[in-house]
Order: sequence, then C-alpha cells, then structure tokens
Amino acid sequence: MRQIAIVICSIAILLTGYKLYLVADKIHQYNQAAAYLENNDLLAAEESFTRTSQNHSIRYKEDETLASLNKLLPVTQMKELFSSLDAGVNENATKNNLQPLLDLKKRYEQAKEDYAKQEANIAQLFQTIDRRYAIDQTLHDAFIRIHKDMLQVADSSIHNGNFDQDSYLAEFHLLPTEVFGDEKKKNTDVQAFLKKYDTAKLNYWATKKSVPDYLIATAALWNSYQKEQLKVGWLTLLVEQHLQSQLEVLIDKDEPAALTSFIEYAKLSEANQQWIGAKSKLYSYITKQINAKFKEAGKLVQAKEFADAIALYNVLADYKDVKEQIEAAEMAWMKHDPSRLLAKALPDKFFSLAVGQQGNLSGSFEAAGINGDTLNYVRMSPDQKMEITEAKLNGLQVQDIAFAYEYSGQALPTLLLQGDSQQRKHRFILLELEGEQLNPILNIEADRIRLNRKGVILVDNAVGEGANEGAYYEYLNGSYVFTKLANDFVNIMLDDIDSYFDVKVRFQAEVVAVGENEAFIPFWNTYVHLKGNTEFKTGPQTIIGTWVGMEDMLIGNDLIKVYTVEVDESSDN
Repeated sequence: MRQIAIVICSIAILLTGYKLYLVADKIHQYNQAAAYLENNDLLAAEESFTRTSQNHSIRYKEDETLASLNKLLPVTQMKELFSSLDAGVNENATKNNLQPLLDLKKRYEQAKEDYAKQEANIAQLFQTIDRRYAIDQTLHDAFIRIHKDMLQVADSSIHNGNFDQDSYLAEFHLLPTEVFGDEKKKNTDVQAFLKKYDTAKLNYWATKKSVPDYLIATAALWNSYQKEQLKVGWLTLLVEQHLQSQLEVLIDKDEPAALTSFIEYAKLSEANQQWIGAKSKLYSYITKQINAKFKEAGKLVQAKEFADAIALYNVLADYKDVKEQIEAAEMAWMKHDPSRLLAKALPDKFFSLAVGQQGNLSGSFEAAGINGDTLNYVRMSPDQKMEITEAKLNGLQVQDIAFAYEYSGQALPTLLLQGDSQQRKHRFILLELEGEQLNPILNIEADRIRLNRKGVILVDNAVGEGANEGAYYEYLNGSYVFTKLANDFVNIMLDDIDSYFDVKVRFQAEVVAVGENEAFIPFWNTYVHLKGNTEFKTGPQTIIGTWVGMEDMLIGNDLIKVYTVEVDESSDN
C-alpha cells in the first residue's frame, strides 16, 4: 500500500509539473504571438496564436487570442489553401493524374493572381508561404514526369499493338506549354505525337474492326479532337485511304455480294462526309464506281441480257432509286420477248406465237399470244397489276399476230390475226378489246386487207362480195361490214393505153427498173414511167393507175418521150 501511495504521489507531482509547464508555455506563446503581431510578422503570429488557442491548461487572454486569430483569418485561409494544394499535388503527381494536376495548377495560379492584388503585407505573405511549399516547382516536375511517361507508354503501345491507354494518352495535348518550351514547339510535338500514335492505332483498327465499327471508332476520335479544337487533317487522310482500299477490294471481286457490301460501306462513308470532308477523293471514287455499274447494267440491257441487268439494278437499288431503270429494262425485255409478260401472267401456259408492246401509259405493257386454240391478251398497268382476257380460235391455225390499233373504230386495243384459208391466201380476224372481252370486228378470207382511212378497210379478193375485186368494209355498229366494191378502174391490156387517157385503169406488165417512188416498163420503142407513193418491185406486176400524159426523159444519150402513169397501187401478179 505504501508503494502504491508513493506511485500515486509521484504521478500527481508529475502532472502538476506538466500543467505548470503548459501554463507557462501558453503565457509565453501568447506574449510571443503578440510580439510577432506587433512586428507585423503575420505568419509567425498566426502560428503562435493558433498554438495558444489549442493550449487549454489555463484560461489566459482567451478573448484577446480569439480576436487576434479573427484578425489573422486571411493568413489561416492562405495556409489552408497551400496545405490543400500541396496535398493534392503530391497525391496526384504520384499517380500521373494529369487533369487533377491541371485543375490544381489553375487553382494555384488563380490564387496567386488574386493575392497579388491585395495589400502588400498579404501579397508578401503569399510569396513567403509559396516559397515554403514550392507548389509551382512540384507541379512542373510532375508535368515533366507525365510527359516522359506518356512518350514511353505510346511507344510501348505501338510496339506491342496494345492500345488500351487511349484515355491517358489523349491528354497529351493538355500538358502545359512550359513542358515543351514554347507554344510553337508544343504544337509541333503534339501533332507529331498524335499522328504517330493514331497512325499505328488506326492501322491496328483496320485489321481488327469491320468497316462500320472502324467508322464509328474514327468518328468518335475525330469528334474528341474537334472538342479540343485540334487540327488533325492526317486523321481524315488515313480514314480515306483505308476506306478506299476496302472499297477497291470489293469492287474488284465483281460479285453481287461484294457489290452489296461496297454500297453499304459507300453509304456509311457518305454519312460521315461532314468530318471526312465533302471534297474528299473518296467520294469521287465512289461516284465513279457507282456510275460504272449503272453503265454496265445499261450495256446488259442493250446486249439483251435482261435478267443480269435487272439483278444488277436490284443491287444498286440499295444506293439510289432505280425504279425507272428497272421499269425500262423490263419493258425492253418484254418488247424483245413478249412471252415474258405472258409467262408472268399465265405461268402454266405455252405460247407458240407472241407479240408485245409498250402500253399507252408510261410503265404499262401489253402482250398477246397463241396458246393452243386460245388467244390470250395481257395488259400490265404501271403499278404491275395485270388484266387477262382470252378468246377462242375455233380451230384457226394462226400464222401471225400483231397489234393493230389503227383498225379500231373506237381507239381500243386491237389485234390482227392472220391464219390459214382454204379459198384465199389468208383468213384475217380483227379482235377489239372492249371492257373484259375481245370482240371480233372482222373475220374474212381474202388475199389482202389494208387500211384505206380511219374506219374503212380495203379488202382484195374477199370470199363472197368483192371476189376477184377490191371491196370496202366500213366500221359500223361495232364491226366491219361490206359497203361497196372498190373497182373504180377499167381492166385493159397495156397495148391499149392510148385509148384511156386520164382514166384509171388496171393492167399487167413487166417492171424492169425501180427507183424511189418510180419504176419503168418497156413499151414498144419507149417506156411507161410509173410514179406514186407505193413500193415498186421488179418483175411481173399488176398496176392500178392513170395515164396523165407524155414527158421528155433522157434515156442513155437519147431524149425520148415516155408515158407518165400516176400509180395508186402496185402488186405482184
């Protein structure tokens, strides 16, 4: 117990002694702080008054201490600023955190500028604390170290083909100018650094990324540089070169699938025109290749390789509207092969004869064909809708089929069938489409029919009325009917022509020479000169015309008088 009492007493003595020390120290610190303040040593005064306020061994000059600290508050705030800056700089410098260091630098320089505008003693105090902490030098050293590290990281990434430090290296241009020396040197170094690194990176992307992904990545990179107002013309050049090389590979394959990919990449490239540049040679290359493909399709149409042409147009449709071109190719195909439209409309039928032509509306087409004992007529409208009409032939063996709108009495689609005849050279059938029916408007056996004028047909040697002669048939009440004989001439022998001046005659003779709208027949010691808007042939001919007089004509070296006959019709005997 005695020993414990001794220990307790010893501790009490020590505590009492320590408290007396603290009391003495507080009084000393206060007096010293007051002296510093009186001598305008603000930093020392603030530090002494702070220690005094933290000493609670005795209440001594508390109000005076608090008042002095309030007066010295700007000094306290300045110290806290530098303490914060120093901690932040040291922490981020060890981690190479460039952006936080730049923020701290900005904060430091702003404070430096602000305090320089204050009273001389405050401004001087800032400089004193600044020298103590050396923030500026610490920042400079950190930036130099980061600059060196970035160069090493970039070289390592390029060498190893590992570009996972992009976000770090993308800040290279943010390094302060003093790291490089001056602004001109900085611009040169930044451009060289980015060009070297991005060239390697884009080359790497070119081997690893699809064209769509490559464009997404390069566009994002370009946009990031735009935000930083960096000029990177070499970036767009690299992108142009890569895209064109990919397009060249595809176009050289000359395959539909490759062309489809070419168009996909071309459209993606054009969608990025804003940053690649509208004047880029890439776009003139794309235009040239697309135009070449359109010309190729056009040549396929000319070569009548319609299926290949339309297939090519369908691929090109992904690039631009080709409706007009496909429509023209389809029309050319159906005109070349009318059975194509017939096959579309009636795929299970076989057509021995077919005819087709463009309809009266743009993009429309019509065709007709012989399918066994049936005539089929198909009309396709511009919207690809089809109308199908048929008519029975009742055993007629059709030799030819043609569109003959000129024979219609109502400006309706009309077909002319030419078939076998037992009594004449042909059987002629005219069918007029009215509504959904093909109505026969003429069915006659004769040697020939031809249009005399609208609604009137001249028929040669028809069975029945007009046999061995010409006869007029007129469109009345929906069909052609006989109206009168056409023989308004006199049948003569050529030797008797002198008796038939200015009279229409018909005679047979041997034509020996023909020219444009003229022909010649030897006649005794002269010639009969045939003139008229008809197709003359040499050989035995039947002539219908009128002797209108004599005319002088140079035959060889002799000027002789010849008979002039104005011809209405000339035909084979």
